[in-house]
Amino acid sequence: MKKRGVLTFLSLSVWWVCWAQDAKDITLYFRNQREQMIEKYNQLYLSGSLVPPSKTQSKITDKLSSFAGDIPVFIANQDAGANQASEVSSLEDGTLEGLDNNKIDGDEIRILLMDAGNVFDGHQEFKNKGSRIFYWDNTANRISSHSTSVAGMIGAKGINLDAKGVLENVTLDTYTYRTSNNKDSFSKLATAPNVNISNHSYGTDLGWIRIHHPYSIYNKPGWYWVGNYRLSNKDTYSGTYYSEDANFDRIVYENPRHIIIKAAGNTYGQGPGANEPKFKYDYSSRSFIPFGETDIIPANNCSKGYNCIGRGSLAKNIIVVGAIEPLSTLRNIYTSPTITKWKYSSAGPRKDGAIKPDLVAVGAKVVTPSYVSKNRDDTYTKDMGTSFSAPVVTGIAGGLTQLNRILTGDKNFTFTADKMKALLIHTANEAGNIGPDVWYGYGLVNAKKAANVLIDKKNGLAYFEKVSLKNGSTFVKEFIGKRGQPLKASISWIDPAAEPFTKEEDQIYNTASRLVNDLDLRIVDTKTFEILYPWKLDIKNPTAPSIKGDNTVDNAEQVIVESPVADRVYRVEVSHKRNLVDTNGKNIPHQSFSIIVTGYSSKVKSSDNSEETPPRRLQIYPTKTRDYVNITGVKKNSLLSVFDFFGNALLSIPIDKDYQLDFSSYSSGVYLLQITDDSQNSKEIKKIIKE
Repeated sequence: MKKRGVLTFLSLSVWWVCWAQDAKDITLYFRNQREQMIEKYNQLYLSGSLVPPSKTQSKITDKLSSFAGDIPVFIANQDAGANQASEVSSLEDGTLEGLDNNKIDGDEIRILLMDAGNVFDGHQEFKNKGSRIFYWDNTANRISSHSTSVAGMIGAKGINLDAKGVLENVTLDTYTYRTSNNKDSFSKLATAPNVNISNHSYGTDLGWIRIHHPYSIYNKPGWYWVGNYRLSNKDTYSGTYYSEDANFDRIVYENPRHIIIKAAGNTYGQGPGANEPKFKYDYSSRSFIPFGETDIIPANNCSKGYNCIGRGSLAKNIIVVGAIEPLSTLRNIYTSPTITKWKYSSAGPRKDGAIKPDLVAVGAKVVTPSYVSKNRDDTYTKDMGTSFSAPVVTGIAGGLTQLNRILTGDKNFTFTADKMKALLIHTANEAGNIGPDVWYGYGLVNAKKAANVLIDKKNGLAYFEKVSLKNGSTFVKEFIGKRGQPLKASISWIDPAAEPFTKEEDQIYNTASRLVNDLDLRIVDTKTFEILYPWKLDIKNPTAPSIKGDNTVDNAEQVIVESPVADRVYRVEVSHKRNLVDTNGKNIPHQSFSIIVTGYSSKVKSSDNSEETPPRRLQIYPTKTRDYVNITGVKKNSLLSVFDFFGNALLSIPIDKDYQLDFSSYSSGVYLLQITDDSQNSKEIKKIIKE
């Protein structure tokens, strides 16, 4: 295993010099944050009642992640033919049309692996092309079988064909998530040199957690409910955007070329059996005590089918990956959206309704290299968990980077985090419900489709760009519809970190959006003036199929025209709400975003960042609805009014732009919706049927 040295530092790019000062500032922020956390832990729990660490464990606080109220929570590994399901093979063998027999194998690609400890670089799966494992952390850390398996999912050579990784020649820079060298995991990420892609197969579990080996205040084997029993026995801190999420968002905002890929977690359905020991937190004694005979025992995690993703996997600027079972089809090839979630793979959404996980990959029953002893270089294990689906996506991100270097001739090319997310969600295979959902996100990652977009872009057949949206303006680009192929647009942007909730009541119940800069993607039919809206989850019914409307919680949006009219012009628009701000809340002149459009016959014109879009006539649709009514082509100084069947006024508000009226709380019946334009002395009235 190689250590960093003089030659390594001499190879760092000039970019690192520019990045160093920003990294120093953010590292100081993380250091102060951690010192406050350690101080709180010491004040609350330095007593003889704590279970001391065993001889084989690091200091307990090295894995301290945060607090759920006063309960300390710790980082843990997210354990459980992935390549075939995600169509990696067409990149590996160079047969994809447009690759010209160039094999995508990870050559000259470096990926940062942050995990439990050292990767066993002596394993036969890592011995090709010399050592491909570089360790940048305290060498006293032990070799980890988990780290070795995760590394194998990304870069195993394939001596055992069942264990082949995505990129057989990739180089891995490895770090431990434990605090070491006076740096926690976030400080290490912020200062890692030249990092572009990093994998994180660990997380913080909440709700019911199982303790096999007692430590800290988890002082007996059994099930512990990490939640505030005084406030709720039906919900937990899961789904809440917290400091770990904000920290990931800060890191990406400061370094937009850092693509962070994170495991969703494995807590779905977890909970104690009737006769198993179970404990709740007692605030008076600051310790866990057994549940009483009359206590209501909280339901198993995700008992309603949603809301069991923990902290650190709810950030906006990262890619969160859930796990599915191997496909049951011939050669494990995707054929339909009917796939099976791995039973413990954690489900979203974030509490504000944001889509999490973002994607899924096969993470169950996968064969990986393992570690038994330094004398055995040929041991393997069969693993399960989001720990092993996340590195599939990580490897694909590295492969797409290598592919684009070949296509562009730029050996130093790297994607930004928002471009990679836009590319992967745009090209994912549909899974579960139509549209994104809380189990599968945007679907099963598909390397071949993503590669085809890059090849099509080179040939002028796909639009994939990074665009700067000026404050107060609208980005506009028009495309001509293509018969028999959906017109599809996706955007993603790097959003400033949001302020985490500090009050426990907010952490459990508050569903306010964590989005800071809210961009809006729309597609307009220029003949009918119909506006098509992006997917979003129904926060009142998260497991229901996605709906379409104004998405105010996600920093990625996608709009699809399922059956565009051939030769009709469709206008793609991106605008924003409120003033655009930076991570400190100060106004900024523009917000960059990445956009992909596919399924068109040609582009017709560009008026990027135009201050005005072409005038549109007033439209109110649909006239029969269960939830929303869209009002488009609104003139300034208009008045929106709603009347019931008897003429009673139920609503009267001024509007000056396109508006989406929420009818979900109205009783079933017939209503009149009126738009009054005082400047033109005109009225538009529509009968609305609420189903």
